[in-house]
Amino acid sequence: MDRTALVLTSWGQLSQIEIPSPAADPHGKTIRAAIGCTYFEVVRLTDALDMWVDEEGAYSKVVNGYATSLAQRYGHLRQPFWGTALFATSDHEGNTLGLLPDQATALRSQIISLPVFPPVSATT
Repeated sequence: MDRTALVLTSWGQLSQIEIPSPAADPHGKTIRAAIGCTYFEVVRLTDALDMWVDEEGAYSKVVNGYATSLAQRYGHLRQPFWGTALFATSDHEGNTLGLLPDQATALRSQIISLPVFPPVSATT
């Protein structure tokens, strides 16, 4: 199974990483390293898309206008999100799963089209 996640910084840099299986990384070390935090929270955007952000980001990070704008498209209208965000999905037991190739492509297109300045800069 593909274990791809997309990572979006507060400065609009979009990249892709591989995440290990839950058994290989049961405490989310890879996610914490990717978003630069000690504690993370998961924001459910849809049944098939989750966003991981720094739980304490409001105290030490700048607002991620890109992640906030994307979350607003999914109904999170009042809450800004701080710091780097990671996008993936999870199963019914809460295990983090990678995005399928078509999910990653669709999400990348959505993020790149966000009406935020400066525009998103995507790398692979």
